[in-house]
Amino acid sequence: MTVQVQPGLMKQDAPTADDLSAALAPVKTLAKLDGDGVSLIQLASGGDRGIPAGDPRHWRGTMMINGYLVGIALYAPKGNVLAGRKGKRMMIALAESLREASPIKDYSAQAKALAAKKKK
Repeated sequence: MTVQVQPGLMKQDAPTADDLSAALAPVKTLAKLDGDGVSLIQLASGGDRGIPAGDPRHWRGTMMINGYLVGIALYAPKGNVLAGRKGKRMMIALAESLREASPIKDYSAQAKALAAKKKK
């Protein structure tokens, strides 16, 4: 798994799954998910370039945390269950862990909604 963080504009929205898919075309997208502040896609190829003996299928995603654009990716060994549906669950768990570990410094509407959710 990889995490990349880039400063973003405080009011910037993270790319949607459709945006990610379009940006990585012509690579075939196998699955897309937009939800709870994270966008994920599963790609049919390229994962074998991420790690030695890797599965071509891999996951990529984006989210915003405190005004930073966070990119996440998951590469798995060839044939590993993480290249499939279990990878999606792992990516969601990573996104949730990153949010939980990040103190809220951004008081945008998104951050306020997250803070209210954490209080429940």
